[in-house]
Amino acid sequence: MKEYFKRFKVLLILTGVTIIVFLVFLFTIGGKKEGGGYTRGNYDCPTERVYDFAGLLSDDEEDGLRYLIAQKEDQIGCDIIIVTLNQPLRDYALEYLDLLKRNNGGSYNLTEDKYVQVFADNFFDNLYDEYYGGSAYGYNYPNGDGVILVDNWDRSDSVYNYAYNWIGTSGRCQSRFSRSDIQDVIDDINDIVNDDPYGAYVRYINDVSDHMLGRNDFNKYGAGMIVFCILGAIVVALIYLAKNIAANKGKKTTNRMTYVPSGKPQINVANDILINVHVSHHKISSSSGGGGGGSHFSAGGHSHGGGGGHH
Repeated sequence: MKEYFKRFKVLLILTGVTIIVFLVFLFTIGGKKEGGGYTRGNYDCPTERVYDFAGLLSDDEEDGLRYLIAQKEDQIGCDIIIVTLNQPLRDYALEYLDLLKRNNGGSYNLTEDKYVQVFADNFFDNLYDEYYGGSAYGYNYPNGDGVILVDNWDRSDSVYNYAYNWIGTSGRCQSRFSRSDIQDVIDDINDIVNDDPYGAYVRYINDVSDHMLGRNDFNKYGAGMIVFCILGAIVVALIYLAKNIAANKGKKTTNRMTYVPSGKPQINVANDILINVHVSHHKISSSSGGGGGGSHFSAGGHSHGGGGGHH
């Protein structure tokens, strides 16, 4: 038995390490996290979460979304808002262009896909009382933790005949969602929104919740981690077996020094002669870049992230 363990101890150790790494990954990143334990700090924000100005949803569907949002907000400690529109936003966005430029260092590119962004930021910030009173959204404090989806079905602003939507993030949601994360949620919504708006908005709520709870991390990286562990174990096992097979082959009894007197070559003259000197110079360059979820400052001067799409 001892000889058995001695022969295969590397494989056994490797297998154990692989299992431990996977279990740590499973319970720290991939584990089902229920969240909760958050205390609302902003009681002045509006109690409404679903604004169906476009008239896409039935009363029962609106109530269903409100019920789901209430459950998820308790779990993730973030406000979740949905706004549907069917109106041009170009002129509305242009009214805030000077403020946007000032708050973003003098530069703000107001393209047609950004009109809905301006509306989303203003709605979350409660920059005006056109639709409701109270303070800005944010679970912990005004302009704090929260996310908003504005889905504008109007196509008159677009030269491409697109209906644009935007997911805006604030606070912890802004920090948690990268640009690619936002795009994943937008794609998930727009995949079905034209045929099933209610189902698309349910996806939005669930996707936001899953991401804030870390469940999407396992969906994204879990399978790759498993494959990596398995392939790594196989590669190391093959290397280990190859080395042991080579070690068991017959060893050579002679080499190039076997028949040299004393087993050492005799070198009578040793001179170091400098023939030429050549020095090469290479310029080493470096670059750096940034990421994140498209952070910017709203017309009200508050930091937001987010991203948009069209359908």
